Amino acid sequence: MNVIRTGKPEGSPELLARITHARNRQNPVRDRDFVSLDPTQSLISEEMFILGLQYTHRRGEPDPTPEQGCSVVEAAISLACAHSNPRLVVGAKQNVETLWDRSVGGTYGLLFGEEPGAPQIWGSVRLRRAVGNQLHELSQKLQGRAFALAERGDLLIAHLVFQYMDPKEMNSDEYDWDEAVAQAIPLTTRALPWLLHHMDAAHSSTAPASITRILSDPKLCRDLVSLTLRDLHAGSEAPPVSTDYRAKAHQHPRKPRRPSSATILLNAGELGPGTPLEFRPLNSTEEAALRDWLTEDGRRSRATWTNNRRYSLLWEFDGKHHSPSGLVMTMYELAGWEESPIAVQGATRWYIEGERMDRRAERILEKLEEE
Repeated sequence: MNVIRTGKPEGSPELLARITHARNRQNPVRDRDFVSLDPTQSLISEEMFILGLQYTHRRGEPDPTPEQGCSVVEAAISLACAHSNPRLVVGAKQNVETLWDRSVGGTYGLLFGEEPGAPQIWGSVRLRRAVGNQLHELSQKLQGRAFALAERGDLLIAHLVFQYMDPKEMNSDEYDWDEAVAQAIPLTTRALPWLLHHMDAAHSSTAPASITRILSDPKLCRDLVSLTLRDLHAGSEAPPVSTDYRAKAHQHPRKPRRPSSATILLNAGELGPGTPLEFRPLNSTEEAALRDWLTEDGRRSRATWTNNRRYSLLWEFDGKHHSPSGLVMTMYELAGWEESPIAVQGATRWYIEGERMDRRAERILEKLEEE
C-alpha cells in the first residue's frame, strides 16, 4: 500500500520517534521498541482491522489467537521467509532481534520499508503456518538429521516454498492466497526430501557438519536453496528418504530427555569460574514486567559462572549461588510480578558472550552426538 507523505509539524509523533531513535542507536537491543512508534505499523494495524483481523505491534500487547490475526513478530518472520535473500531467515532463526535492525540496508527496512499491505502480510503468515504445520506432520515419521531438519529448518523450507511460488506477484491485490496456501502443503512434502538430499550430498560423513551450523551459515543455505529450487522447478520426483532417517513403526521420534543446559556446560568444561552472564527477558510481557525493576540496579541483570553443579550462577545482586531457573523465579518474586509463570526455563534468559545459554548447550550437545 502506497502512502502519500506530507510534512509533519515539529513535535509530531514521527519526528519524536526519529529523534528518540537517533539518540538510542547505541543500544540495538531496543530496536524492537522503535517498531511500536513506526507509523507504518499503525497503518498495517488499521488495514488488518478492516479485514476483520487483529494485529499487535506494541510491547506488552497479548498476541491474538491464530484465527484472530497475528503479531508484528510473526508478520516479520513470514515476510523474511518471502524475501529473496535467505540470510534474513538465517538471522531470524538465530535471533529474532535481527528483524528490527533499522540501519541502512537493515532487515526491518527490507521487510516494512515499502509498507506491505495487510492482504500480503496475512497471506504470508498463513502460508508460513501451513509449511510449519506440514513439516510437523512429516517429522512424526522421521528421526535423526531428517527429523532435525523438519523441526529446525522450518523457516528455510518456508523460504524455499515462497521462492518457488515467485513472491514478486504476492503484493498484487489479485493474488490468490487461498490457492497458494493449498499448494504449500504438497510443495513442502517435496521440498523437505530434496533439501535433505542436497544437505547430505554436500555435508555427508566425509564433510561432517551439524544441522545447527548449516542452518546458521547464509552461504551454505543459499547454495542449498538454489540446488533444491532447481530440482523442484524441474519437476523431478523427490528422492526417497533413507531408511536410517525413518522412525520405526509405532515409534515416535522423540528425543530422550537431555541433561539441563547447566549440566551440559559443566560437563563440557567450556566455561571457567567467573565467566559473566547477562539476563535478558524472553518476551515482551516479561520485559514489560521486569523493565523498571532491572533498571533500578544494573547488578540484577548480571551473574557469573561457577562450577557448582546445583547452583551454577553467582548473582551479583545478592552475592548468592542460584540455579539459572531458580534465579529467574527469584527475580520474578523480588520484582513483584504477580502474573509470572509457575515454571520457567532459566537457560533461555541467560546469555553468555551474547549467546543464549540453552543454545550454547545445544551446540555443544550436537557436537558430542556427532562425534
